[in-house]
Amino acid sequence: MPPPLPFTVVVNTDRLKGIPQQVESRLVRRLGNLGLEMVSTIKADKLSGQVLRRVTGKLSRSIHREVEVVPGRAVILRIYAGREAPYAKPHEYGLLVVVPAHLRNNPSGDHPIFVRSYTVQYRERSFLRSTVGEYRDRFGETVHSSAIFPAPR
Repeated sequence: MPPPLPFTVVVNTDRLKGIPQQVESRLVRRLGNLGLEMVSTIKADKLSGQVLRRVTGKLSRSIHREVEVVPGRAVILRIYAGREAPYAKPHEYGLLVVVPAHLRNNPSGDHPIFVRSYTVQYRERSFLRSTVGEYRDRFGETVHSSAIFPAPR
């Protein structure tokens, strides 16, 4: 089952028949480094006041990255908020909650009070998608630079 809030980059190596193992391992290492840099940016900037204000650090601790290799087919980089912080998705995309009509207790406790139905809207505060947008150009550069071999000496 995939994580609740993933961002995935898939580098399709299927068309590159006979891709040298050296290129694939360099691509895995560089995509992993880029993913680690993105996670660091999310934690240090986005979740420390730029987009959201850190309160407990639980959301920050739930941000992970993983690099998966499907040999000869693809290299996959995933950056995601884990299940430790289920509120990551409402922060990223916003949320509209309709609270139905209900009865609540009166502060004095002598009789219940009727509360009408109302809507609460939480605005989106993107910490993951905005970071991905900032790093978009770097993905192509990373893939391109991984395929370039140094000149022989």
